[in-house]
Amino acid sequence: MNTTASTRLLVAVTVIGAAFGTIAVYMNLKPVFAQDGGDSAEMVASIIALHEQKITMLERVLEEAKQRRRKGPGSKSDVIAAELALAEVHIDIAVLQDRRGTIVEQLHVILGLHEEHLDLVRREFNAGVRNRDDLLELELAVIDTRIRILQAEANDV
Repeated sequence: MNTTASTRLLVAVTVIGAAFGTIAVYMNLKPVFAQDGGDSAEMVASIIALHEQKITMLERVLEEAKQRRRKGPGSKSDVIAAELALAEVHIDIAVLQDRRGTIVEQLHVILGLHEEHLDLVRREFNAGVRNRDDLLELELAVIDTRIRILQAEANDV
């Protein structure tokens, strides 16, 4: 799988995960499992533990992407994609723990990464390396993230 294909796959997985997180924030879901006590609280703890395992793995993916970039064959897009995936998992945990401030904070991190990636792809597009679809995909990601931020802030009031 080439760099562009792997980046697109990671972005697609991130977007799907983001959609579920956005739905939870938008619907103003509270950590219902934790409120019920007993087995439900244990379920939330198990889910959080799995997310923490995912964070550990994604941190390795991020470090490997950074190392590939330092050595030459890796790209900044791969690094940004790994950072995005990591931020999304932090949002998933924050939603489970009902930490809205953390959700908004991480969404701003994601927005910054999308804007950085958009700037990079815009330069590559102008140089003839990227196509218009790549540019549009990232412009949509920026807009979607701004929507998610507004939704999360609205639910925080």
